[in-house]
This record gives sequence, C-alpha cells and structure tokens, in this order.
Amino acid sequence: MSSPDPNTPSAGGIKRAREDQSTGSEALESLHRKKRFSQDRPRRDHEFWFDDGSIALVAKDVEFRVYKRVLSEHSVVFADMLSFPQPSSQQPTSIPQDCPIVHLDDSPEDLRHIFRAIFPRKGATFIPLELGDPTFDMVSAYARLGHKYQIDDLLDQSLRWLKTQFTTNFNTWIKQGLYPFHDEAEYAIGVVNIARLTQCHTILPTAMMICCSLPGETLVRGFERPDGSLEKLGEDDLILCIAKKTALTGATVTSLLSAFDPDDDGFHAVGDSDCIQGLLRLLHQYRRDPGLIVGNSPFPSVDYYFDDYDHMAVCEDCAHHLHSRLREEQEMLWCRLPEIFGLGRIEGWPVGPA
Repeated sequence: MSSPDPNTPSAGGIKRAREDQSTGSEALESLHRKKRFSQDRPRRDHEFWFDDGSIALVAKDVEFRVYKRVLSEHSVVFADMLSFPQPSSQQPTSIPQDCPIVHLDDSPEDLRHIFRAIFPRKGATFIPLELGDPTFDMVSAYARLGHKYQIDDLLDQSLRWLKTQFTTNFNTWIKQGLYPFHDEAEYAIGVVNIARLTQCHTILPTAMMICCSLPGETLVRGFERPDGSLEKLGEDDLILCIAKKTALTGATVTSLLSAFDPDDDGFHAVGDSDCIQGLLRLLHQYRRDPGLIVGNSPFPSVDYYFDDYDHMAVCEDCAHHLHSRLREEQEMLWCRLPEIFGLGRIEGWPVGPA
C-alpha cells in the first residue's frame, strides 16, 4: 500500500480552508456593511440639534433636530406639512423612534440661515438685515426659502433690503459708490433669479445692468453656491442679457458723447477756446482707449473720465457744466433701463429726470 502524497491536501485540510475562507468573506462583508451604514447615515448638525427637539429634518447628509411648534408658528407650509403623520425613515439614523422625521430637498447651508433667525441659541443675537451687513447667501436663503415655506417675515425682510441696494433712485445708486455685496458683481445673477421668483420687478433693471458687466464666462456659467451647486441665470434671462449688453453699451457711449459735446452752448457760454480744445483732445484719447468709455458701469463719476488725463483739465466753470451735463445724461439713461431690457413699465421706476 503506497503512502499518501504529502503535497496532496487532506479532506480535513480542505474543510478547514473552506471554513477559513467563509469566515474571511463574512468578516469582509460585515466591514463593507458597516462602511455603507456609516456613509449612508446622516450626521447630526453641529449647530441645530436640540436634544429635546420635537421634529427631525434631514437635508442631504445632515440631520437637524428642532422644534415643531416654532416652525409651525413661522411657516404656514411647515404647519400644514407637519400636521400629517410622518412615515418612518428607511435610512440609518440616530434619531429616536418617537421623533418624526421629514426629508427636505433644501441645502443644509440655506436651512442654517433660516434657523439662525427663528430658533433661540445661547449667545446668539438676531440682527435685522437693514441694521447689519448681510452676505448674499443669507439674503438669498431668506428670499428663496421664505418664499417656498411662506416665512413672510424673512421674505419681506430680504426684499426690503434688496430694494434699498438695487434701488430705483438714481441719486441713491450714485451715492452707494460700490455694487451691493461689496462689489461681488456675480451675485447679481442670484438677484435676478430672486426677482423672478418673487415677482419683485423693481430690482431687475439694476441687477440685469450688473449682469451685463460680467465677463462672458461668468455670465453663462454663473457662480458656485456654498453647497457646490451653480447659481445660473434662467435661459430667457441669459439670452436677454447677452442681447441687451450691446444696447446698454451703445446707450452708455451716446450719453457720454452727448455730455462731452464741444458744440454744447453751455461750454461756449462759460469757457474759452482752450477748454473746447481740451474737450476735443479728451475725446481723442477715448478713441485710443474705448474701454474707458464703457467701463464696468454706465454711471461713473466725472472724475473717472479725468483721472488719467489731468493735464487736459478744463477750467472750473466748464468742469462744473460738464458734471451737470454728464449727470443729466446719465439720469436719462437710468430712466430708460427698464425699456432697454424690455421689462415694460415698472412701478416706482422714474420715467424722467427728477
């Protein structure tokens, strides 16, 4: 009888190997399940998780636990939504079984802005937008979610603030100096979208005017929100801004040339031939540097046009007349903004210089 080959595994060895493989596979699958559970399970929000909260709101991968009564007091929509029994969540969660769960399609960043306004927190002081220096993200959240959930106080507050910044008054706009939101011009895209959403038409002309000053790529692509999504113009508004950009530029050039017209009787009445020649030389410089005429705004100050050409300054009387003429032409252009953008008659927008 021949002895067994030492290189041939025994039946017992094969069985143990299979058991070891099975045990290893089960351990690996268990590890994968734990990893999937960890990835799927929303995380508690660091700012708005109240242990005694009566409702849980899940937005993307973030869980909020807040007070149902407070939500209902501020929002008719939340009051109706939360009056119905909420189905139990099929996803992993750390929320107790006796706490209803509502899934929202809003971004956690937007919800935090809303919750900071309506939920009390230790050491937190709510400052109305009119008295503070709000970010675009805050104003946008108040407007969009205030409109969506009928949180009227926040919606009204955001629109009041936008109306003061994107004003109908020419002199107020000039005194502001910078664009709203600290000259972050791309936020005008979001303001146009808010105006369309809320039917707040008075802020459209100035917001669209700023959009026309944006680089082409920014105008088309939009800008990134805190949650990573892109804020973009609607297709119709994008087409409108592209189409009207040339019209606005042409109107700006026309208003400037009308103000600087050397044949204007006012210059002949207060100045001399040297001033007239100075104006002509100044206009000649603009031909070499057309970007100075159009710039980023149709409404720059007179100093903007003289800063690079001090050696061509006119007399004080002519400078004063030029300032008056430029402001007059700019104010007429301001009154035409709704017409230029095809917006029709806008309530509260001036139809002629004051």
